Amino acid sequence: MHDIIMQLFNESISKTYDILFKRNYIYHKKSIPYDANTFYSATGYKIAYLADLDNFPFRGLVHGSYSINDKAICNKNSCDFLSCNCGFYAFRDKKRAVLELNKHYGALMLEVELYSEIIIHEFGYRSKEQDVIRLFLPNKCSKFLCKNNTAGLFLKYNRYQTICTAHKNDYISIRDLSNKLGLEVLVLSYNI
Repeated sequence: MHDIIMQLFNESISKTYDILFKRNYIYHKKSIPYDANTFYSATGYKIAYLADLDNFPFRGLVHGSYSINDKAICNKNSCDFLSCNCGFYAFRDKKRAVLELNKHYGALMLEVELYSEIIIHEFGYRSKEQDVIRLFLPNKCSKFLCKNNTAGLFLKYNRYQTICTAHKNDYISIRDLSNKLGLEVLVLSYNI
């Protein structure tokens, strides 16, 4: 059975996906069954808003809030993870995530560790559980036409946005943000 699956897999998916499958991932569009009791993990990047520094700090681009360590809860009564669209989504490629970050004013980029069952999509992953392990801030102030470097975050319209020292004196610094969330907080090193 394993040989048949691997033959189908190799015929329909590139070598990259073959390597990923051998590391115990599941590829979605050509759903290949695999032992659901196996523990899976992957690192990805996602775009989110920082909305709250206490309870559920992150808000997705489309809907939902989640904490630093969270488990997806499906709205359906009975959910088959392989055929459902619930879960946490993340990009595999950091550059693609940065491109997406450019499209969303006030958003931040998260590096996440995905685990439990993972579905591989064309550009990323979907998983049942995730841990945020690192937070990346855009390197420029979010004020219109400002080119100054990010000094921290300030609260505007129910979410935190980057700010420089020229525009705001009452902001949360990068060090304070890191201590508050218990995460490594970095400023992206290239212009976005």
